[in-house]
Amino acid sequence: MEQDEVKHRIMDKALELFLKYGYAKTKMEEIARILKISRKTLYKHFENKNHLLFEILSQKHGVMSARLEQISEDDSLSVHEKIQAINEFKMSQFPPGANELILEIRDQAPDHYAYIKEVRMESVSKSIQALVKQGIEKGEIRKDLNPTIFAALINSAIEMTATPELLVNSPYSMMQLQGEIHGILFYGIMNGLETGSVGNVQSRTALTERLKT
Repeated sequence: MEQDEVKHRIMDKALELFLKYGYAKTKMEEIARILKISRKTLYKHFENKNHLLFEILSQKHGVMSARLEQISEDDSLSVHEKIQAINEFKMSQFPPGANELILEIRDQAPDHYAYIKEVRMESVSKSIQALVKQGIEKGEIRKDLNPTIFAALINSAIEMTATPELLVNSPYSMMQLQGEIHGILFYGIMNGLETGSVGNVQSRTALTERLKT
């Protein structure tokens, strides 16, 4: 078996176990046992569980960044459709147990949590600013909207969704909450106010309902 394939098998299984049992309760020995590989093979690819977690987070960030860029550069989609596609993709990457895992990472691996926060803010700022600029050029978004300030606003709102109190008591995942924030900030909350909005009331309502499912 190729070394890269072994590494990715380890990362996939480790993430599955982290989501199911938690980061702290998942042992490296258990990962090796379930995959039927030796501890030597496991530690050949990852120095320790902390290193394994970092590699998983880095891989996830790489996949998401590449997909967000692909959507953003798709000229066949309107800005509204791009926002919808981005939200749907992000939610597809956020499985059950992710809320709890993120909070555990914040407490158990603060350096990694800081990394998640940093790359997320960078990724969001880049994609949102690009979408706003495209929307302005196409006449879908107001010309007087400042892309940098708008991206900062969304980042601040997204950061709020990572608070333990909100996540623990919410029936929604972090990505669902973030998708709702995107919908409100891009489309507003008032019916019939088309000025400065993207798309129409019907499409906005459909998007909001899809985010709740």
